[in-house]
Amino acid sequence: MLAIAGVIVAKRRRLAAMRRADEIDDDVFHMLEQELDWAELAALQPGRDEIVES
Repeated sequence: MLAIAGVIVAKRRRLAAMRRADEIDDDVFHMLEQELDWAELAALQPGRDEIVES
């Protein structure tokens, strides 16, 4: 799980950097962000499915 979490964090950082640099538009950002959200939820251990908005 820790390796997967690290990959997801790195992908989120890269995605945010692409958005700040105007390499992708908001719609693409949100679509890819949602895919990362689902990947993160799928990687959680059973019983660790609390979603916290930030």
